[in-house]
Amino acid sequence: MIKQVSQIRTGSPQGQCTEASYASILKVPLDEIPDLYTGDPKTPRSDERWIAMHDYLREVHGVKICHIVIDRWSPFKEKDMYIPWLTEPHTITGHNLDGVPHMVVGFKGEMIWDPNPQRRGLVDMDGIEFLLGRALMTQEFWDLPYGLTITMEDV
Repeated sequence: MIKQVSQIRTGSPQGQCTEASYASILKVPLDEIPDLYTGDPKTPRSDERWIAMHDYLREVHGVKICHIVIDRWSPFKEKDMYIPWLTEPHTITGHNLDGVPHMVVGFKGEMIWDPNPQRRGLVDMDGIEFLLGRALMTQEFWDLPYGLTITMEDV
């Protein structure tokens, strides 16, 4: 279902949980995924790095990111609202035990892999991300240089 890829750098802002989660879902080595960290703690992740990530996902793997923000008002907070249509591995975003933003790999709303070598998981959930193939979107969305974020205002 996935390839269990671990992040090498941990902590904030230099951690690689996003890159390792995508690598796990795509079943590729970590070093194949573009590095989001700029090397500068003041601006750890730039728009240019994210656009490079989106370009890589679209051009190499034929997928785009769809991020669903989960907040206390979201219908997605109740697992019964979204588990039935989660048929592929996806990411889950939230915070680890230290309160640091973190990403893990999930399936049907449950964590199946934590790329952090300590494997401590999440203490809360604030989003899920799907890597969607071309057939599932309009040309207009496919041509955007970034992915799609859905919030409660969009539902």
